[in-house]
Amino acid sequence: MSTKNLYFLAKPLLLALLLAGCMPSPPIQTSLAVSADACSSATALKDPPLDSAFTSDLILGGGGVQSGDFQFEAYLYCDPSLGPDAAAMESMSSIEGLGVHTTWRYEGIDLPGDVELIWGFGHDEPSGGWDGGLTRFSMGSFTGGINSEEITSAIAQGVPLQLTFAVKPTGSQQAGVVLSFELVPSSDGYVPTNIRLETLP
Repeated sequence: MSTKNLYFLAKPLLLALLLAGCMPSPPIQTSLAVSADACSSATALKDPPLDSAFTSDLILGGGGVQSGDFQFEAYLYCDPSLGPDAAAMESMSSIEGLGVHTTWRYEGIDLPGDVELIWGFGHDEPSGGWDGGLTRFSMGSFTGGINSEEITSAIAQGVPLQLTFAVKPTGSQQAGVVLSFELVPSSDGYVPTNIRLETLP
C-alpha cells in the first residue's frame, strides 16, 4: 500500500479523534447509594448517645443541641442493610446504605395535654403526637432509612436536604432542630457533606 493511501485512511480517523476531544465527556452515572469510600472513613461517636439503643460505629456527621427544655441529637450513618428493597419499613431507604438517627429528650417540668411531633424532609413533614403530655425525661427516637420525594431534585439542583424534627406541647413553645446536608456525587455513590444540626428559630 502506498504512503498516499495511508494518508487518506488516517485522515478520517484523525478527524474523529479531534472531534471526540472537543465533545464533552459523559456525566458520571452514579447510583443512588452512599459512597463506600465515605463509609470507610466514618467514625464512632465520642460520647454515648441519648438513646443507648443506637450503637452504630459508622457515623458520617451530626451532633446534639439544646433547644428550650429539650435535648436533640441527629446523625447520618452508614448501614449496608438499608435500601429501597429492605423488608422492614424502618430499613427502607431511598439512598442505599445511608441512614439517619434522631432523638429528642425532654428535661423540663411535667406538662399535661396534647403533644405534637413533626418529622420530615422539606415539605414532607408528617405530623403525629399523643394526648398524655410530657414528663421529665420523656424521649422519642427514630433510626432507619432516608426517604423523601425531594432527594432527586435536591441532588440535581445541588441544594441541601433538610430534615426538620420538632416537639410542640400544648400551651408551650415548639422546640426543634434542622439537620441539613448535601449529597455530592463521586465515582461510587454520593458523599454527604456540609452536615449541620441547628435549632429552629
